[in-house]
Amino acid sequence: MEFYLKRIIIKTFDDEYTTWKTYSDTMIITQDGNYLTYIGDSRIFDEYISLIQEWKAMCERYPTFKFEKPIIEFDTLTCVHNQEDVEHLKRLMGIDGESQYVKSIYQRVQHYGGSEEGGWYYHNKHLVEGDSSEYEIETDRYGEGYVEESEFYRGQHEKTSREYYC
Repeated sequence: MEFYLKRIIIKTFDDEYTTWKTYSDTMIITQDGNYLTYIGDSRIFDEYISLIQEWKAMCERYPTFKFEKPIIEFDTLTCVHNQEDVEHLKRLMGIDGESQYVKSIYQRVQHYGGSEEGGWYYHNKHLVEGDSSEYEIETDRYGEGYVEESEFYRGQHEKTSREYYC
């Protein structure tokens, strides 16, 4: 079994100095193959959701001004292979508690990207309301349909932007 020590960093843009600054950070430990729980506190993800809501409100209030969206980074620092090392990391980094992943449902939609190299397609994932009991969780042969994701925060895997051929 593999366990990963990860540093979670939230950054906001400082308009005065035109640079990104660290707003908050914490450490968590995830286990390979465990999509139910992780070791550490989930409050940093609540902070990030709050910052995103504030950002959206500012964008709506002042539509002619460009605000930078807060970013969240996940840095994997190390990998350990046994429970003894996990306990050592918890003590060393001051990681307490256990948190649950959030289950989110996405509608996966295929789009035509363009005619380059014989044509190419890409998929977007749109976050939908509700839980897995309300949707048929499967995709068709084109990859379209509903999928369930285990996430640190709701909407983490949402992808709505158009892709361009490079």
